[in-house]
Amino acid sequence: MKPMRVLHVLVNMNRGGAETFLMNIYRRMDRSLVQFDFLTSKPGVFDAEIRALGGTVHRIPGAGEVGPKLYQSALYDFFRRHPQYQIVHAHMDQMSGMVLGQAARAGLPVRIAHSHSTKSEGGRLKRLYKWYAGKQLRTTATDRFACSTEAGEWLFEKGKRTFFVLPNTIDTDRFRYSSLDRHRMRRAWQISSKALVLVQVGRMEEPKNHEMTLRLFAALKKKRPDARLFFVGDGPEKHRLRSLAIQLQVASDVHFTGIQDHVAAYLSAADLFIMPSFHEGYPVTLIEAQVSGLPCLVSDHITKEVDLQAGLLHYLPLHDTGSWIETIRMLLPPKRHRIPEAVLDQVDAEKTAASLTGFYLQKGKGAADGREDYRFHADV
Repeated sequence: MKPMRVLHVLVNMNRGGAETFLMNIYRRMDRSLVQFDFLTSKPGVFDAEIRALGGTVHRIPGAGEVGPKLYQSALYDFFRRHPQYQIVHAHMDQMSGMVLGQAARAGLPVRIAHSHSTKSEGGRLKRLYKWYAGKQLRTTATDRFACSTEAGEWLFEKGKRTFFVLPNTIDTDRFRYSSLDRHRMRRAWQISSKALVLVQVGRMEEPKNHEMTLRLFAALKKKRPDARLFFVGDGPEKHRLRSLAIQLQVASDVHFTGIQDHVAAYLSAADLFIMPSFHEGYPVTLIEAQVSGLPCLVSDHITKEVDLQAGLLHYLPLHDTGSWIETIRMLLPPKRHRIPEAVLDQVDAEKTAASLTGFYLQKGKGAADGREDYRFHADV
């Protein structure tokens, strides 16, 4: 028998939170039963791996390129030309309303909306349009997932539990602390074994608040001249941040690594993880840092559901930069923590992959039988 093919819709398959979560699941699924395909508007770094795993990456022009009307027309045409898809799983937050609206119009029986954020981006008109698109989810989504309670209440109806929380999961073995990686990375970057190393992982865009990290680092350098900072990732803010590092006179000790395949090695090399984001859904990188046993200083705007209860998260107010410096001082000398196996089991992608496979198979069978009474039940 051929595997059931599930279509995931995203802007692209780069190393964002939703994309990384999907790949963690995809690699571990029984692909003889369920196969993932992807509908995107831009090339992504995971495209080659998807094809190697047996998936197809479809491409249509995005709303930002051709406008909302032509984008909806392209969506409808695509769904009509690909009747093999009975399940579409949209990861575009409020814009998922537009995707699932066209899927419903084309007759796709199973339409899943998945929330990965807690706030809309863009200017006033763009946010207004997204809000309007998101309202369509009330009638177009047959099933609703969210990476956290806050993300679900933002995209769906607040105060009504109309969604299932499916936390982001990772390859826990890959992100365990490695002393070998720590020594290797520090040698490669010519960093002393005793130097204090901070790391921030994520796309360089305004919500991630890299500027605050840079200013904290500049203040910290006055107390710890040996301190170094890694920014792992890329994005539109990179050039401005480089200029700010020069202005703050810390450029020689701030390393812009770009997008990396081996983020785990940077986490092993670091002493502290920094995440001063203005908002997040359920950040995968914060799970990775905790699994690595790395103490984390994070914004109090980030959901508490991401805390693995391993004593590693320190929630701090964005308006009080002094408290961040003081917390760093209290955490010195930094200590690496060993994470209990029971905690690792909570975020292991293997179990989520098995549960999601069962869900897709049930939904596909229900659609074939003309029923839509299946709901998600997870063991994770």
